[in-house]
Amino acid sequence: MSNASSGDTAVHMSNAGGLGPEAAQALQCLALDCRTRVIPAPSWQDVVRDTVQLRVASGYFEAATAAGLLTDEVSLASADQWPADVSAALEHLGRLDAYSPTTLRGLFTHLTRAQTNGLINSVKGATLELHVVDRINHGDTLDLPGTPDHAVLAHDLNQPGWDVETFQQGHHVGYLQMKESAHPGLLAEHLERYPQYPDVATSHEAVAAARARGMDVSHFHAVTNDAAVTHHVQGALGHLTAAHAAHEAIPEFALAAILVAGVLRLRAGQQPQEAGRWVAEQAATAGVANLAGLAVQVATGTVILRPVAAIGTRFAVARARTGWVALKHLGALRQQLGGVRKAARERGYTSWVPADLAGSN
Repeated sequence: MSNASSGDTAVHMSNAGGLGPEAAQALQCLALDCRTRVIPAPSWQDVVRDTVQLRVASGYFEAATAAGLLTDEVSLASADQWPADVSAALEHLGRLDAYSPTTLRGLFTHLTRAQTNGLINSVKGATLELHVVDRINHGDTLDLPGTPDHAVLAHDLNQPGWDVETFQQGHHVGYLQMKESAHPGLLAEHLERYPQYPDVATSHEAVAAARARGMDVSHFHAVTNDAAVTHHVQGALGHLTAAHAAHEAIPEFALAAILVAGVLRLRAGQQPQEAGRWVAEQAATAGVANLAGLAVQVATGTVILRPVAAIGTRFAVARARTGWVALKHLGALRQQLGGVRKAARERGYTSWVPADLAGSN
């Protein structure tokens, strides 16, 4: 390829495709005119400033969508991190797989209000049973007859009249019924049906209400606060709703942040097609990340790993998409430059070097 000197014309022709004197003169004038019309290049400082502004704006949108996804995952992990005693109570009832947020079936199970209340009452009773057995086996006699040092749950969940059998040095000393409730009517009903099992472990509220009604409370043992137990169990099982099941699959906060960012992009002058493409990409990324976090939660049975897996997946997908777009653009540029070079060779053009650079060679 030949180099142009400062006195040469702007464009050279190969020997095989030379121009006549008039055509060469006209082409030289055209080249000179084009040079006078070149817009001065912006300063490096201007380029850096514009680039920083674009990156900062893009960073705000990316940060907003990531924050929305993180809010989704943390809130879901908080709701799905059930207390150990609630999980133990469900396992005792044989219902853990049906409702646990660490099983695929349990994640999308949702109950009506009446079903939820029924389950809460069952779990409250089971937590009371486990709580009383644990206290007795750790040396708390609860002022029970025979001062038991050991207790076991009834093998049958529907055992009539009693829920726990108590022992002293390996010898049977009594039976104990559980009533996790604040209503003394349940205590009176039990004594009427099963007078042979008078000892009942219940709440402070139920014992106080029974005493106020003039009932004999000598066989009632207050071991819990019913309001606190109800709040404790309801805090976990209250999420077994259709709305929460939908939220497990759909990152609502992330989608809201993405839509807001899309509107801001439109207001900033971005074309609707470009803004729509960005919204679709971000929504798909958030959905994939949320499902990845959900899969890790189910696979490991560890709720706390969900936010980590989801955020990690989001950034991995975003990075892969950026790499793919860059590779696609570079491939297109390479193809275009190859076509230009081929066409130039076919027409006999040689490369052109500005006069100032040619003079330095």
